[in-house]
Amino acid sequence: MTLWLPLKQREVVLDGFVEALSQQENQSYWEALPRERQLRFLTYQSGKLIESLNALQLDYDSLEKKIHNKTVPLDECYCGYRLVPNKIYFYTLGKETFSEVIQYSCIDRNWQKELVSP
Repeated sequence: MTLWLPLKQREVVLDGFVEALSQQENQSYWEALPRERQLRFLTYQSGKLIESLNALQLDYDSLEKKIHNKTVPLDECYCGYRLVPNKIYFYTLGKETFSEVIQYSCIDRNWQKELVSP
Protein backbone atom coordinates (compact mmCIF):
# COMPACT_ATOMS: atom_id res chain seq x y z
CA MET A 1 0.00 0.00 0.00
CA THR A 2 1.38 3.37 -0.97
CA LEU A 3 0.29 6.67 0.58
CA TRP A 4 1.44 9.89 -1.12
CA LEU A 5 1.35 13.02 1.05
CA PRO A 6 1.84 15.83 -1.48
CA LEU A 7 1.76 18.76 0.95
CA LYS A 8 4.57 17.18 2.97
CA GLN A 9 6.39 15.83 -0.12
CA ARG A 10 6.48 12.44 1.57
CA GLU A 11 5.47 8.92 0.70
CA VAL A 12 4.78 5.97 2.97
CA VAL A 13 4.89 2.43 1.59
CA LEU A 14 3.60 -0.54 3.58
CA ASP A 15 4.82 -3.93 2.38
CA GLY A 16 3.26 -7.09 3.75
CA PHE A 17 0.25 -9.32 3.28
CA VAL A 18 -3.51 -8.99 3.50
CA GLU A 19 -5.76 -11.36 5.40
CA ALA A 20 -9.53 -11.60 5.55
CA LEU A 21 -11.20 -10.72 8.84
CA SER A 22 -13.08 -13.46 10.66
CA GLN A 23 -16.88 -13.55 10.64
CA GLN A 24 -16.83 -12.44 14.29
CA GLU A 25 -14.60 -9.44 13.48
CA ASN A 26 -16.85 -8.47 10.56
CA GLN A 27 -19.88 -8.72 12.84
CA SER A 28 -18.18 -6.50 15.45
CA TYR A 29 -17.31 -3.85 12.85
CA TRP A 30 -20.86 -4.01 11.43
CA GLU A 31 -22.39 -3.48 14.85
CA ALA A 32 -20.07 -0.52 15.49
CA LEU A 33 -21.28 1.27 12.33
CA PRO A 34 -23.97 3.90 12.66
CA ARG A 35 -27.36 2.60 11.55
CA GLU A 36 -27.40 5.02 8.59
CA ARG A 37 -24.18 3.51 7.22
CA GLN A 38 -25.50 -0.02 7.65
CA LEU A 39 -28.63 0.92 5.69
CA ARG A 40 -26.55 2.62 2.98
CA PHE A 41 -24.44 -0.52 2.62
CA LEU A 42 -27.56 -2.66 2.20
CA THR A 43 -28.91 -0.18 -0.36
CA TYR A 44 -25.77 -0.29 -2.54
CA GLN A 45 -25.45 -2.79 -5.34
CA SER A 46 -21.83 -2.13 -6.17
CA GLY A 47 -21.12 -1.71 -9.85
CA LYS A 48 -24.79 -1.82 -10.87
CA LEU A 49 -26.02 1.04 -13.04
CA ILE A 50 -28.47 3.32 -11.27
CA GLU A 51 -31.02 5.73 -12.63
CA SER A 52 -30.00 8.54 -10.27
CA LEU A 53 -28.84 9.27 -6.74
CA ASN A 54 -32.45 10.16 -5.99
CA ALA A 55 -33.52 6.61 -6.95
CA LEU A 56 -30.86 5.24 -4.61
CA GLN A 57 -32.21 7.50 -1.85
CA LEU A 58 -35.72 6.15 -2.47
CA ASP A 59 -34.38 2.58 -2.11
CA TYR A 60 -32.71 3.64 1.14
CA ASP A 61 -35.93 5.21 2.44
CA SER A 62 -37.92 2.09 1.54
CA LEU A 63 -35.45 -0.18 3.33
CA GLU A 64 -35.42 2.10 6.38
CA LYS A 65 -39.21 1.91 6.61
CA LYS A 66 -39.19 -1.86 6.10
CA ILE A 67 -36.82 -2.55 9.03
CA HIS A 68 -37.70 0.44 11.20
CA ASN A 69 -36.90 -0.24 14.90
CA LYS A 70 -35.21 -3.56 14.01
CA THR A 71 -31.56 -4.49 14.07
CA VAL A 72 -30.01 -4.06 10.62
CA PRO A 73 -28.84 -7.52 9.55
CA LEU A 74 -25.24 -8.10 8.50
CA ASP A 75 -25.11 -8.41 4.73
CA GLU A 76 -23.36 -11.56 3.47
CA CYS A 77 -21.22 -9.38 1.16
CA TYR A 78 -19.90 -7.26 4.05
CA CYS A 79 -16.30 -8.25 4.69
CA GLY A 80 -13.10 -6.60 5.77
CA TYR A 81 -9.40 -7.19 5.35
CA ARG A 82 -6.37 -6.47 7.48
CA LEU A 83 -3.02 -5.31 6.11
CA VAL A 84 -0.20 -6.89 8.11
CA PRO A 85 3.00 -5.03 7.20
CA ASN A 86 6.46 -6.52 7.56
CA LYS A 87 8.25 -3.47 6.14
CA ILE A 88 7.36 0.20 6.15
CA TYR A 89 9.23 2.77 4.11
CA PHE A 90 9.13 6.52 4.76
CA TYR A 91 10.34 8.56 1.79
CA THR A 92 11.17 12.25 2.14
CA LEU A 93 11.61 13.92 -1.24
CA GLY A 94 14.92 15.76 -1.51
CA LYS A 95 14.83 18.88 -3.68
CA GLU A 96 18.50 19.84 -3.56
CA THR A 97 19.88 16.63 -2.07
CA PHE A 98 19.14 12.92 -2.16
CA SER A 99 15.77 11.74 -0.97
CA GLU A 100 15.86 10.19 2.51
CA VAL A 101 14.40 6.72 2.90
CA ILE A 102 13.87 5.21 6.34
CA GLN A 103 12.93 1.52 6.38
CA TYR A 104 11.36 -0.25 9.32
CA SER A 105 11.55 -4.05 9.15
CA CYS A 106 9.65 -6.38 11.46
CA ILE A 107 11.98 -9.13 12.63
CA ASP A 108 10.76 -11.50 15.34
CA ARG A 109 7.98 -9.04 16.25
CA ASN A 110 10.48 -6.21 16.75
CA TRP A 111 10.80 -3.25 14.40
CA GLN A 112 14.28 -2.30 13.21
CA LYS A 113 14.96 1.14 11.75
CA GLU A 114 17.46 1.50 8.92
CA LEU A 115 18.48 4.23 6.47
CA VAL A 116 18.38 2.82 2.92
CA SER A 117 19.32 4.12 -0.51
CA PRO A 118 16.45 5.64 -2.48
